Amino acid sequence: MQYMHWNGAQWTKNDAGFESFRKVSDTIAYAMQTNGTLYRYDGEGWTLVTLPAGVTARANSRVFNVTPDEKLLLQTQDNSFVVLSRDSSGAYTTDRTVPAIPTDVLGDVWTTDSVATYAAIRPDSITIVDGTISSDGSIYMVVNGSSSSRAYIVRYDKNAWTLLDTADAFDIGGAAGSEARPTAITTVATPVSSTLLTLPPNREVGDPWVRRAI
Repeated sequence: MQYMHWNGAQWTKNDAGFESFRKVSDTIAYAMQTNGTLYRYDGEGWTLVTLPAGVTARANSRVFNVTPDEKLLLQTQDNSFVVLSRDSSGAYTTDRTVPAIPTDVLGDVWTTDSVATYAAIRPDSITIVDGTISSDGSIYMVVNGSSSSRAYIVRYDKNAWTLLDTADAFDIGGAAGSEARPTAITTVATPVSSTLLTLPPNREVGDPWVRRAI
């Protein structure tokens, strides 16, 4: 794959290839490579970010969130999370660490073996889809449990991860559209306190976000 960008006049080859991006402003952005290497764009070029001692970003992950004051939410090699801050000198420090999301936080994931057969399966792994930091400091993650492509929302506040909805509230055969669990969420954001926005895949310009009170 060839990584290029438009510089206003022509397409130019990138100095590095990135897998995920987070834009902070018109001049500031962050990007991560597949191997977990993090870069920052300052309006003129990309610079390698030196992470704090003891912090190694997880490979094949992404920059989950960057706030306007440049607090970063990253996943580490042991599946835990860190919130980093950037000071005026450009150095990054660890604000706090957050434990990995335990599989039992989802309870039983409802799945189906056939049109007529439904069963509850305890997930043995969790896939992180996206995450965000809310205005009150809580961390929200959209996750999928093994044996399920359905999206679940979990929150970390104070000292524990919490499932924000229950498995038996969704995933029921023949459930109405208003009751069916959303699938394949790609992006999550918390623009204001107590509001969570999710965006489905294959969206078109003008497609609405899905708003959820939290």
